[in-house]
Amino acid sequence: MFHIFEISQDRGIPARERRPIGSDCYTLIWVRFGQCNYEYRGSIALCRKNELLLIPAGVPAAELRGAGG
Repeated sequence: MFHIFEISQDRGIPARERRPIGSDCYTLIWVRFGQCNYEYRGSIALCRKNELLLIPAGVPAAELRGAGG
């Protein structure tokens, strides 16, 4: 069984270079339009429209500014 803690819709990060993503639980990211860059486990993942990214619990991650959409 799993519990959903938060559902949000973001429109990018225009003011900051990086936005940390919580590492205490799994994070599922669905890119609905454009593209976004995420950094986790020392590598960068580029997610495009209609792609999913699952970041495991305990892994520090951040959304990077730049690709936007």
